[in-house]
Amino acid sequence: MEIQWAADIPSNMTTPRPKLYCNATWDTLYCWPATEAGSVAKEMCATVFTDIPDLVNYPDAYAFRECGQDGVWMKDGWTNYSQCLNVIDKQGEAMGVVDAVRYITFIGAILSLVTLAVTFFIFTYFRTLECDRLRVHRNLVVSLIILFIVMLVLTEPFVSNRQTISYRDVDWLCKTLLAIRMYAQMASINWMFVEGLFLHSRLTSNVFDSGAPFPLYYTIGWGAPLVFIVAWSVTMALHYPVRCWMSYSDLTYVWILVAPMFTTLMSLGSPWVLFARTVWCLPLWWERPERKWGSGAPPQKPPFPELDPLLLDAVYGLTQDI
Repeated sequence: MEIQWAADIPSNMTTPRPKLYCNATWDTLYCWPATEAGSVAKEMCATVFTDIPDLVNYPDAYAFRECGQDGVWMKDGWTNYSQCLNVIDKQGEAMGVVDAVRYITFIGAILSLVTLAVTFFIFTYFRTLECDRLRVHRNLVVSLIILFIVMLVLTEPFVSNRQTISYRDVDWLCKTLLAIRMYAQMASINWMFVEGLFLHSRLTSNVFDSGAPFPLYYTIGWGAPLVFIVAWSVTMALHYPVRCWMSYSDLTYVWILVAPMFTTLMSLGSPWVLFARTVWCLPLWWERPERKWGSGAPPQKPPFPELDPLLLDAVYGLTQDI
């Protein structure tokens, strides 16, 4: 029998050397999986310290341990938690303020929901109040109700300190709630703009005497925010696949939402400034001696000479919309 030396054996027929691994181990805080020799096992601090939910706001903080070339954990199996401990120390300093803000937000959201629910009931139940003005009010109330409901859901796990599963443990649910919150926030701002636009149109022009253009109002109030939210959500899903989109406000993508909201807030001033200017000029316009109440008829005074009926209609709602 001829002996075939190892050098004569083709390279593709050699048996690969088995890889070395450090054994899976429990360090009293986390169960570390088996790790290939010569590599570093690391895990997010939020995954290790699940009882500290604020750690999810620090996706770059990791705990790690090193596996030696011989398949044995280095430094006697010591786990480096220094990054986690630094974050926890920083949180401890501001935890009192953060908790106070969360409780204030939670209680404020409950009180706001109660008052908004009563307002919505009045606007809906008493049909004699139905008019274009109240339709605008009702849409604003609905957007605020959605916003405060989501805020309650987002703050409840921190206030109750419950250990059961919450939205933060389900990535898609966490991201969906964030998107709904941003949508409701943008919609409420847009409906505030519609409020000012509606009052301005009632006082300064007769364009809407036949009825307010609600298709335009719905497009501004509900449609425009939806377009921006979808664009932002798709961008985040493609370019920032982080759990719950933590630290989203630090990214430039947030300007997809901030820019239109800021523009709308700045635009809010225009209708209200024009509205205030119109109210300021109404008494002077009312007292002009050359103003006539009909062709060739002498000037007449209404039952309430100090207030114009149009102003009463727009500001106090004492008359029905035409």
